[in-house]
Amino acid sequence: MDLSHHLTPWVALFRECRYLLGTQYALSTYRRKQVAANIKDPTMTRVLNDSEVYPFLFGQQEVWLPPHGFFKLFTTAPELGVSNHQEEQSERSSSPSLTLQVSSHAGRLKQFYHEWLTLPSVGKKVLSIINGYKLPFKTIPNPTFLSNKEVSIQETNDIDTSIRELIQLGAIERCNNDPNQFVSPIFLVPKPDGSKRFIINLKHLNEYLQYSKFKMEDLRSAIRLMENDCYMTTIDLKNAYYLISVSRSDRKFLRFSWKGELYQFNCLCFGLSSAPRTFTKILRPVMRYLRISGIRNVIYLDDLLTIGNSYENCLLSTSTTIRILEKLGFIINYDKSKLIPSKSQRFLGFILNSSNMTVELPREKAMHTIHLCKRLLDKNTCTVQQLAEFTGTLVACFPAIRYGPVYTKLFESTKFLTLLQMGTDYKSQVILNKYIHEDVKWWLTSLTNPISPIRTDFSPSFVPFTFTDGRSLVREALKSRGLEDSADTIINSLSNSTWKQYESSLRCWSKFTNQRQLSIFITSPEVVASFLTEMLKSVGYSSINTARSALSLLATNSEFENIGSNPVVKRVIKGVAKMKPPKPRYDVIWDATTVTEYLKTLWPHDQLSISALTEKCVTLLALCTAQRCQTLSKIKISEVKFGHNQIDIFVTDQVKTSGPGKFQPHLILPKFEDHEYWCIMTCVRDYISRTQEIRTGDELFVGLSKPHRPVGSQTIGRWIKNTLSNSGVDVTLFKAHSVRHASTSKALSNGTNIEEIRSSAGWTPTSSTFAKFYNRPIITDNNFAKSVFNIN
Repeated sequence: MDLSHHLTPWVALFRECRYLLGTQYALSTYRRKQVAANIKDPTMTRVLNDSEVYPFLFGQQEVWLPPHGFFKLFTTAPELGVSNHQEEQSERSSSPSLTLQVSSHAGRLKQFYHEWLTLPSVGKKVLSIINGYKLPFKTIPNPTFLSNKEVSIQETNDIDTSIRELIQLGAIERCNNDPNQFVSPIFLVPKPDGSKRFIINLKHLNEYLQYSKFKMEDLRSAIRLMENDCYMTTIDLKNAYYLISVSRSDRKFLRFSWKGELYQFNCLCFGLSSAPRTFTKILRPVMRYLRISGIRNVIYLDDLLTIGNSYENCLLSTSTTIRILEKLGFIINYDKSKLIPSKSQRFLGFILNSSNMTVELPREKAMHTIHLCKRLLDKNTCTVQQLAEFTGTLVACFPAIRYGPVYTKLFESTKFLTLLQMGTDYKSQVILNKYIHEDVKWWLTSLTNPISPIRTDFSPSFVPFTFTDGRSLVREALKSRGLEDSADTIINSLSNSTWKQYESSLRCWSKFTNQRQLSIFITSPEVVASFLTEMLKSVGYSSINTARSALSLLATNSEFENIGSNPVVKRVIKGVAKMKPPKPRYDVIWDATTVTEYLKTLWPHDQLSISALTEKCVTLLALCTAQRCQTLSKIKISEVKFGHNQIDIFVTDQVKTSGPGKFQPHLILPKFEDHEYWCIMTCVRDYISRTQEIRTGDELFVGLSKPHRPVGSQTIGRWIKNTLSNSGVDVTLFKAHSVRHASTSKALSNGTNIEEIRSSAGWTPTSSTFAKFYNRPIITDNNFAKSVFNIN
């Protein structure tokens, strides 16, 4: 009999009770510390210090005993949600049942894999990490055995203790020799609470790993989310790295040796360069799910700050966050977590206070930095290493010290110049002149009151979106819709020129929404209509239509509707078209004869400079084909075929007109036997011959200056513009693109069929572009080129 449906509320109640007991435990511990600090009787103080505080209700219990009642019926916690994908359902149904208590700590997220499947917008990369992380090698490392350094007796005992603890956690295990193993040295580093952290020195192994940039939230993220009199809690995840299992095939690279025994890590470990990015990556969909639910939080590796407008809201957000994290397999460190909502919380080494909206440096950290300042003031010289360490300590205080960056520039420049002069020798001496001493004294004064205001009372509570570029903005929008895995594919569907057009529109949209404190991703037709109407004051129809297309890619009205296709938005676009109809770039165009007569004088080719021959070749191609500068820049010599009476040029790279179901440009140009000075076939052949010695690639057009790289559309446009200027065309009015207008208009006036003009210029047979924008007063065969030069 399936009782899971009836007993689900009991499981939820059970988990809420666990959270309530954990909160009570944290409160009791806090009260104990407060009481102990005020007891003056030495005997009572000694008794309190000697008495052990157990994390369990009835003394120290190594194992949480399995339930004997109806809780045996439960195999999983309440579902986050139900997946709609059949594949995920099959994976979930095939997952082994999991009791409420998981015995192994290390790699435990893998045992909650079926719960991760129910998490909305979780990507395949995250699921693969949960299932067993594979190290991202650039190349497979060579077998290596690096010995440990000699350590003291105390350090030996500390390492023994750490190894025993790691074995109990399941983080490491004894192993046998492997011919392909990578053995690294180990050491201990002190933790803030006075204990030691076990580190495996993977410096040499990290050289074989791929390095990928990634973004992390930090104290600045928390400051941006704070509001006046908001409440905060902090959640600390216990042994966070150890929760991620490492693929069995890669564990041989995470080995170390101690007292003749060989050990290997079964999970993610400190010292691995890819560990921070990996852990941040798996928590992103979790934080996204919580934020969509209305929970404000900031996470930096295993430290999480939750913010609420009220005490109750913060408490509820904290409870929900803990429930979700525990459901996914994370372990909450209730000793370090601060689960009682407060207006003042310590986060990432600083005290955040929402009552007076300040960030403060903790007293012990301020006193330590003051001690370092006094030590430096007593010296006239120090090593570069000491100055660098001192500067690093000051930089770590920046959030709580106003204008701190200004008073470290002298230290940085002194260090840089000394290293430059001494050949990067960090043991070389630095003279501490009076100017350095003055800046140290400034720090000494500032550290006596290390408090910095977050923002003024007039600052808005709305957190504005910081615009960087269009691609990043759209990528964030796609991630918010659960399309993280497809984001790059969707972004690459648009050309670079399209992104350049969208950039200005998206920047304006970001500014518009920030000024009105609106969401940049989720909007309404009324807001978009207001935005487009606002743009109408300064731009025309073309820019507004581009903005509509950009917003269609970025913002949504609902889960099912594209904002750009909304009837209200479409009606605004029609109104703009009537108020500011699109206008052609030119009302008149220069006569192509002006340029063709000038080109006639550039003959014979062997008497021309390479610069003049290049400009003539480019201009002839532009006149004879009516193609864009971009298309001409994509021509490759290997795709140029010389025939007896004509030249065939195939353009295989992507151009503006490229797309599904569309043919790539195929340019067919005739040989002008009676007019060699205009013959493009002759000009291209001579140009290839003249540039053969300076050419290094397959591209037709190369730069005239060393190192003679292939040129782009802008350089080709400049060459065409020089030719127009030498021909007598007013280049202050007409740009290089005007050749496209002039050649097509001239061909039509000489009687060339309109379909042939469309074909040669790359327009579709039904396109009205030429009639609307290019035909100004004054390719089924190869008559187009002849008509431009008026050759019968």
